[in-house]
Amino acid sequence: MSGAQYEFSGDQNRIIGNLAGKMSVVGLFLILIGLGVAIMAVVGFLPLLGEMPSIPDAVAPEVRDAFLQYTTYAKGNREQLYFGTLAGALQALILLISGVYVRRSAAAFRRIVDSAGRDITHLIDALISLRGLFGILYTLLLLGFLLALGGIGFKLWTQLG
Repeated sequence: MSGAQYEFSGDQNRIIGNLAGKMSVVGLFLILIGLGVAIMAVVGFLPLLGEMPSIPDAVAPEVRDAFLQYTTYAKGNREQLYFGTLAGALQALILLISGVYVRRSAAAFRRIVDSAGRDITHLIDALISLRGLFGILYTLLLLGFLLALGGIGFKLWTQLG
């Protein structure tokens, strides 16, 4: 935008700065949780490949037993593992994308506070980033819903057919 722009007041800048700080922290946690879910999806997929990592001796016996039970379960329930892994990957994708976009929006809100003379431009940048986030979330949630319906249909087809 060219020409003079509206400049937020000190009180308004404090509100926007507070929002930016919280959004940045929430975005970071979404990214970290997304990475954790992605790792769990990969570990959940390993039995489908027939490659199971060895369990170190230092691992608690309870964890070792749970891992072996999971491996045994996985061998007999391949279809459920496919859909479970796909659902985990979709959840990880949603969390990671959300985290990145929330942090991007937070940075634009932070620029409102840190700069002078470009508040409206930075506000529009933040809103564009949020619009992108919700557009992607809308698409991914629709995809997840359709995959869930496909999974239910597949399960019914295998049980009845």
